[in-house]
Amino acid sequence: MYTFFFILIIINLLLLFRHNNLIKSINLKDKKTDIALLGGPFLFFNFTLISIFFLIYPENILMGDYFKNFFIDQNSISSRELLFFILLPTLFFFMGIYDDKFNLHANYRLIISFSIIFIFLLIDDNFIIKTIKINDKVQLDLYELSIIFTIICVTGLIFAFNMYDGINLQFGIHLLIVFLFFIHKGILFNFFLIFTILILIFLFLNFTNKIYMGDSGVYFLGALVSIIFLKNYNNGTLNILEIITLSLIPILDMFRVIFTRVLNGIHPFKKDNLHLHYLLKKKFSKKKYLWQAGSFLTILNILLIEIYFKTYFILMFFILIYILLIAYLNLSKKK
Repeated sequence: MYTFFFILIIINLLLLFRHNNLIKSINLKDKKTDIALLGGPFLFFNFTLISIFFLIYPENILMGDYFKNFFIDQNSISSRELLFFILLPTLFFFMGIYDDKFNLHANYRLIISFSIIFIFLLIDDNFIIKTIKINDKVQLDLYELSIIFTIICVTGLIFAFNMYDGINLQFGIHLLIVFLFFIHKGILFNFFLIFTILILIFLFLNFTNKIYMGDSGVYFLGALVSIIFLKNYNNGTLNILEIITLSLIPILDMFRVIFTRVLNGIHPFKKDNLHLHYLLKKKFSKKKYLWQAGSFLTILNILLIEIYFKTYFILMFFILIYILLIAYLNLSKKK
């Protein structure tokens, strides 16, 4: 165990101090800024190492009993769940690599995403959302719509993350919030503790404009977070209010931008400057900390819901704040 952590630390130190050589060898750069899209490969490489270590030593403390407690009659590690956990994010990572390199059309990304998720849900139907549990007394059964609803939820979250990754630090900070929340809930504590450290390293390099996350990182981490949401929603560790809270700002922003584009006769996934972070950047060009308003709202929302009020009224309150913020930014833009 200690040998693994030592190797992990040494490799990451080499990546940290030798990333310029890695940039030259991989040649994966943003076409506009010429900055390396190495956030995804950096995090995926660590994910691969951790997965290999777990496959070799399945009884280690890194994953704990996470893969032993999903099925009612389960007494050992589920190979189907393990396949889901490792292979689904891996496939999305390689789709992102291809997108970073060759700019895959949004229509193809949608079709590939739907297909990958559908196949994996057929492999392990424990990840399918069969009911929407509003609270302990109210729930909505989805019946035949459960598979398509799950596919839409996962694809929607991944694409929302992709659209949220527009300026330095924003997506990394959002991931940091999500991973710290998983740690707070005791979900894969050691695993996400390592990934929290890795995200901090990425944020440092991203802040200094050395690397970007890239679509490979966004799709990979979007798929990983989706898997965690699905399992822990279905087994009762996370409730729908917590999941919506963690995803609220990226999803709200995605729906608003898509609606605006469609209203203007533009492809819903055509890149533009309609996102919240672009509006904030234009309004507060010299106050860069205000560009992260989405992250501030997410943190405050989580704190209020977890510490004080576990109610949907808090959620509606923050949706109203988002709408008012967008209205203010749009009115300021017209002046």
